[in-house]
Amino acid sequence: MSYTIAKHADQDWSIDSQSYLKMAMGDFEVTSTHRYRPVVPLLSGLLANLIQQPAKILWPQKELDHERILRYAFVLVNALFYSLALSLMVWSSFQLHQHLMASVVVLLALVSSRWTIYMVGIPLTDSFYLLSLSLLWIGLIHQSFPMVLISFLLGPVAKETYPLFFVVVLLPHASFISWTKKLLLLGSSLGIWIGLRYGIDLAFGPPIESSTENLMVHLQLLPENLSSLLSPNGIAQLLGTFGLFSLLFLLPFVQRKKYFQNQEFKNRLSQNSALLIIWIAIIFIHVVLSGDFSRMMFFAAPALMWLVSEIMSKQVPLKS
Repeated sequence: MSYTIAKHADQDWSIDSQSYLKMAMGDFEVTSTHRYRPVVPLLSGLLANLIQQPAKILWPQKELDHERILRYAFVLVNALFYSLALSLMVWSSFQLHQHLMASVVVLLALVSSRWTIYMVGIPLTDSFYLLSLSLLWIGLIHQSFPMVLISFLLGPVAKETYPLFFVVVLLPHASFISWTKKLLLLGSSLGIWIGLRYGIDLAFGPPIESSTENLMVHLQLLPENLSSLLSPNGIAQLLGTFGLFSLLFLLPFVQRKKYFQNQEFKNRLSQNSALLIIWIAIIFIHVVLSGDFSRMMFFAAPALMWLVSEIMSKQVPLKS
């Protein structure tokens, strides 16, 4: 389906896609919103250059101009990053509960979302950001310092808003990380975030608009975005992020006795409630700044799929 979108869909309406296609071809004269997300565009550009001649030899009858091949390269790169993120979430679910049904539901909730097709089939960088956030959430839940470290190295080059997640390593959930390592994490990640901007501006010249000007534009849209978010349409967009799977979050309230009298469920929810609330709050900052409600809400997937796994593992208990 993502390949079909890349092949047939008219993507000229997407300013994001046009920016990333230009970056893949070495043109960084784009808005600062997109300019500092270079990984997916540069990898796609490299891949397109590698496969362009073999593709023309294998399919000489097809009209394969460079931009068409570049779009296919984006599909391959995004499919790789998205598959890694999806695999991590499904792996985490199974490791926590050894419950096949819960893991299958997590898998289905992710692959059936329209944003899966969108972020793989269209030239975007969302898949790489989702991977960095998946590593961070799962690293905290499984107390894996290497996962948190990789996330802190990838996040700053994935999306400029990644530093909003710095706060999560200050929570009790990150107590397995020493304060020395926390300071190194924060310092190195912030250094990458600043260095990336300096390096790109040095290599390609100053941006069309400064990051400060770009931020002010987004802040000016906040009242309008908040109003839209609280409208029936905005709420429907949020609820539609995972389609009918969103109904699973109502199960603990519908079957209160089954869930809230289950000590294991209560303990897990209590232990991770602060992390879950702060994570969702950070995602809502993304939502209101962007105005693209459902797409930004999909970045909550690592946390929400953990919650789906918790719910489903109690809904269909394993036989002893």
